[in-house]
Amino acid sequence: MSLPKLPTNKFVGFIFKIMLKFLFKVTFQSAILFFAVSFLTVLYGILPDWFNLSRENNYQISIGFPFEYYYQFWLDKISPNHGWNLVYLFYDCLLFWVFTFAIYHFKDKLKLEGNNVEGNDILDN
Repeated sequence: MSLPKLPTNKFVGFIFKIMLKFLFKVTFQSAILFFAVSFLTVLYGILPDWFNLSRENNYQISIGFPFEYYYQFWLDKISPNHGWNLVYLFYDCLLFWVFTFAIYHFKDKLKLEGNNVEGNDILDN
């Protein structure tokens, strides 16, 4: 009885290269998504300034979705205060990475080609 053959080093290197490329792509895309959503939360925080809406919430900014990881507020006109919640920052980064990984992982299964679309037989007649 012989043991099964292990893959060659070239094969393992090839698979490792593909996995590394996939992980780099997912990490890059999730970082872009994270930065874009964070920028949109900043824009939402300064929106009252543009339209001169309520002045009591005007002097605070919070960044982060769905978890607020940075906040800035003014106690009076000369003393700004700010704080970071690094656990929420980690949660946000991890959440965006998992979301992007799921999209990339399931995109082949979610593709709708012409023959796989439900109700396409009506169009063929």
